[in-house]
Amino acid sequence: MKMMLKDRRGFTAIVGVIVLLASIMIGGIVFSQLGYQAKSIANQVNDSSAVNFIEQAITTGWSALNMFIIGAVVMSAGFILALLVAWGRSSSEM
Repeated sequence: MKMMLKDRRGFTAIVGVIVLLASIMIGGIVFSQLGYQAKSIANQVNDSSAVNFIEQAITTGWSALNMFIIGAVVMSAGFILALLVAWGRSSSEM
């Protein structure tokens, strides 16, 4: 019974990480659209300092999102491996 509870917790954790990754991807799409809209407006008004600032913000934002996504992917892979190990142990105990 305890093993089933542990498996359920692992499965819940995996689903949580997948939902987190999907949310980050949606956030990345929104971030991309808003960044390029702001950049086009800054180009229309010929404000080079605003364009440079927006480009730096876009670069920094994408770097931060990429690092967060990499961390979440590694974490979900660890959860999946732990879940597979737990399932293997529970099937060998029967």
